[in-house]
Amino acid sequence: AENVQSVVFELYGGMPGIEGLGPRCKLPELLDDENLVYYIILIVVLPLTPLAWVRQLRYFAVTNIIASLLVILSSLYMMIMFSSELSEHGPAKQLNWFQPSGTFALIGNSMYAW
Repeated sequence: AENVQSVVFELYGGMPGIEGLGPRCKLPELLDDENLVYYIILIVVLPLTPLAWVRQLRYFAVTNIIASLLVILSSLYMMIMFSSELSEHGPAKQLNWFQPSGTFALIGNSMYAW
């Protein structure tokens, strides 16, 4: 949910209904569609619905390993890209420590995940 929200923030320059912090991105036709969030949710919900019907977790042993690997690899990728970006450009000159436009969504997602 947080990733979908980040995509919406990046595409539309802020929260829907609230004027963004910057101009909208110029993207290809499908990515610039106003219903993109609904398409992404539909793509995610369709394969997950049958998986939710399975009651015994032992059938998900392989998928749990794949999911764990994806989490570990994506975390490593983010750390490597962050460190390379930091070494190339240095720390930010203007750092916005608090941005209220996405704070409540972040807190809500954190509480839900916990």
